Amino acid sequence: MNFEYIKRVVGVPGDTIEIKSGKVYVNGLAQDESYLLPNIQTQAGKFLQEATLTSIPENNYVVMGDNRDQSSDSRSWGFVSADDILGKVWFCYNNCRLLKNNINR
Repeated sequence: MNFEYIKRVVGVPGDTIEIKSGKVYVNGLAQDESYLLPNIQTQAGKFLQEATLTSIPENNYVVMGDNRDQSSDSRSWGFVSADDILGKVWFCYNNCRLLKNNINR
């Protein structure tokens, strides 16, 4: 990857992920994404296409931005290798409620 982003990990190795009717499903379960702004729906992209079940391979992750309408993320450019993940957000200055709703994996 040529850029550094801050994204939310929504799928880990061995998971299946699907975007269907504006929702993200991991291992068949609709995700509670209460950290998103109200009325935001997740749209599919070139890589993660609508209603297509995708298995996440070993050593790879699926990431998405919280600003889904404007985010460049795994929906478009695919899996992120574990080698490309630099760290975890541990401090928040603005919109800190987002960290409280983090997916603990």
